[in-house]
Amino acid sequence: MPLKVTARLLEPIAGIDPPHLDSILECVMRPLVPSILKSSNGNRHIGADAMRTGTIPIPIDRKFVAGYPHPIARCSSPIMGHVHRDGVEHFARRLDTSDPHLLAEENRKQVNHTGGEFKASRLPLRVRVVNEIVWFCMGRGSNSARGKGGASEMRNRLKRVDCIGKKSSYGYGRVAEWIVEPAQDDWSWFAPTDDGPMLMRTLPSCVAMPKGLWGFRPSFAAPVSPYFDPALLCEVITPC
Repeated sequence: MPLKVTARLLEPIAGIDPPHLDSILECVMRPLVPSILKSSNGNRHIGADAMRTGTIPIPIDRKFVAGYPHPIARCSSPIMGHVHRDGVEHFARRLDTSDPHLLAEENRKQVNHTGGEFKASRLPLRVRVVNEIVWFCMGRGSNSARGKGGASEMRNRLKRVDCIGKKSSYGYGRVAEWIVEPAQDDWSWFAPTDDGPMLMRTLPSCVAMPKGLWGFRPSFAAPVSPYFDPALLCEVITPC
């Protein structure tokens, strides 16, 4: 069944873009793959591999498209609510030489501060204050007789996730609660609007596009998780 997943945030989220829901779930499930395969129903996931694209079992349906070798999650890109503040924080690091013991003759030594472990840096990081982030997806098993569509499993997996985005160790991206509820329709890839169907997530450019599709631009990116893997890069259409 179509699902709407909402993350209500306690703290600002850091990073250029919020994470994809399928990648969040894969991070949760990756350590569990060996135990899943050894379970009584593990034969349903034969071929699952924590290192192979599209095989980690998650409560989101996946679909193949002609011309691309990996199954693509039926899940929209993250949709942020109203952004109250959009700014930049800087994270700096340098070798602390204020310790007087470093002046002792026996403690003097050369340290490279232009590279390696002690390299000095001051890196910018985009930080946005937002109340919630929403994803639309198709729950796994939506066509089964049970009809649960992965909603209960989705809630069970997401309760393990207490923060999203970058620099979570600094307190960014803390999640107050996850809300999983039925959606009106399948808006995972395309959503209806008064001007025609609108693209909802990054897809390979070889995908069959509905007539009148708008809200996209051509790009070069990974349409599947892990989105940082250069081996998965291809020509895509992405929301804009």
